Amino acid sequence: MAGKRIIPMVATIENQGQLMRGDFDSHDGEETIFVLEGRVELCLEHYEPVILEPGDCAYFDSKVEHALRALDAPARVFWACTHIDAPQ
Repeated sequence: MAGKRIIPMVATIENQGQLMRGDFDSHDGEETIFVLEGRVELCLEHYEPVILEPGDCAYFDSKVEHALRALDAPARVFWACTHIDAPQ
């Protein structure tokens, strides 16, 4: 689709240790995450971490620093974010 503003993807999130400040990212746009398999921890600046399990969904402003990690084993998520450079 020409001029699309949403980038949809299925991503594998790896299991890793505790998230560190360098693991966080922020950028223009919005994001939504829907957990397909496994459990993930979503960390957003100014909020307590949230554990998401299969069927759970989160939606947030990408300008807020954020990071995601799998718990227990690699997880699969449907992830959609708005394209930063997309024409309006």
